[in-house]
Order: sequence, then structure tokens, then C-alpha cells
Amino acid sequence: MPLSYAIALLIGPKQTEIDRTIDLIDSLAKLEPTPAKVAVVDDCPEPRDLGKHFRFPPHITPTYLRFERPRVRFSEAKGVCGNSMMAFQWIARNAPEARFGMKLDTDALVIGPFAEKLAAEFDRDPSIGALGAYTKTPEGHDRDISRNARLMRELHRPAVRLGSLVSSLKKRLGDPPSAPKTIRRHIDDAVAHGYVYGENCLGGGYAMSRESLAEMNRRGYLDDYMMWAGVDVPEEVMMCMYVRSCGKRLQDYVARGEVFGVRFVGLPFDLPELVERGYSIIHSVKNDKRHTEEQVRAFFAAQR
Repeated sequence: MPLSYAIALLIGPKQTEIDRTIDLIDSLAKLEPTPAKVAVVDDCPEPRDLGKHFRFPPHITPTYLRFERPRVRFSEAKGVCGNSMMAFQWIARNAPEARFGMKLDTDALVIGPFAEKLAAEFDRDPSIGALGAYTKTPEGHDRDISRNARLMRELHRPAVRLGSLVSSLKKRLGDPPSAPKTIRRHIDDAVAHGYVYGENCLGGGYAMSRESLAEMNRRGYLDDYMMWAGVDVPEEVMMCMYVRSCGKRLQDYVARGEVFGVRFVGLPFDLPELVERGYSIIHSVKNDKRHTEEQVRAFFAAQR
């Protein structure tokens, strides 16, 4: 089967998110020739036509999905877990041929080819379910997941606040009180496979194998993305928990010559060094201390 892949793009309501995505698509189009499908999730309170802004090349096929948040003020329905699961549900069900599914933030950027690298790594070891910045940053520092661990532990084993959590979800989503119980059951499955609360591959850019997405779909984990719409945890923490629920493992892929030169804030190395080290995807271009976002984007646009 010819190599292909899929991408989840989550677009927030601000014009800045559209502008960033235009540059991200340009970098993707010019530097990665492998055919792809893209699930573009529009997360805006008012309907809008994103297709008039984005121009994908012939080898990349977009599908536009609208995420309708619960009927509360936009700022109160926190997190993008529901958006992310919506995108990966679409990918699992409409792009089963894709060798992997990838999440890219709008403040990520493609600076080199990545599809063959990722496909080869997943093929090398079928136990790998997700690749990215897992335990290490590209500089070799240990990642701190303690906050995410607290969030997931409380979601799984709430102490005295279970009633308020159920009430909050019911109020926000209109879901029955069984929704948090379903989430807890899914975390049970992950723990049975050795899950460590909060472990994840950094959400600026990561990839999940075809097998892990297919297994999530088969087990019904992707069925109800609205169940997660009011849960305020990072989406990558949720998705990587599901990778572990399927019995797959997470792995770092941030070393020299690998794909993900990603950090939570800023960039791990200066711009020429990112190129010299052979990274394919970088994050975050919007808040690096050495360069403005415009300078970062101009530098890499000149490299294409």
C-alpha cells in the first residue's frame, strides 16, 4: 500500500489562528510530498467558511468539520479534548489507509520531510503507539508532567468532588451522569496496561500509529467526543492515555535527525541549528525569546 498519512488541525476562533494555519499549510505543501488527508476542525462560536482561506495542494485533501461547543459562554467550555477526538474519530473512520495520524498546532511549522521517518519508526516496532516529545525535550531535559498527572488522577479517582464534576459536565454538555464513569473506565483500561497518570507526547506536534487509532475506534473510545468537551485537560494527555488503553506505548522522537523539534514554549534551538540538526517539525514559533514570530516564519519561508 502506498504511503499516506493524516493530520488533525484544530482552528481556534481568532484571525491569528487562520493566519498561522495558512503558513503551516504552505510549509507542509512544499516540504512533504506524501499524500495526506487533513481533518480541519473549526472551533468558532459562529459558523465561518475556512475553505476560502486555506489552499491545499493536490496531494493533500482537507475535510472541514465544525465543533459546536456546549451552550455556555465560549470561555467557560475549556480545553480542546473534544475537538481533538472529533478529528481523530474522523481520521480513524475515513482514512484507515493512513500509516499514522498526526496532530499539529497552528504555531507549529514543517521545516523538512517527515512521513517516511515516522512510518519507518512505527514499522520498526509495532508496540509504539505514539511518537513525539515524551519523556525528554529536544535539548535532553526531563519533561515535567506533574500537573497533568494530578489532573488525570483526579479525573480517574476523584475524592469528594465527584458530585460537582458530574453536575458540571451535565450542565455543560447535557450528558447523562454516566459520562464521567465512562471516562474512568477508559482510564482503567490504560492503567491495566501500565499507564502513568499524565504521560503524553507534547501536543504541539505528535503522531499516533494506524494500529493505535484503529484499536481506539474498534473499542469505542472515539465514539463520543462530546463527553470530553468540558474536561479541561490538555488534548494530548487524553489522546496518549487512549494509546496506552490500547496496549501501545509512547516513545521519544526528538533526537538529532528525528522529527519533533518541539517545546511547550519557544523553540529548543536557534533557527539555523534546528535546520542543522535535521528536525522536520518545530514548535512553538509564536513565543521564542530570541526571535519574533514574524522573524521565525520569514527565516523558514526562505528555506522552502
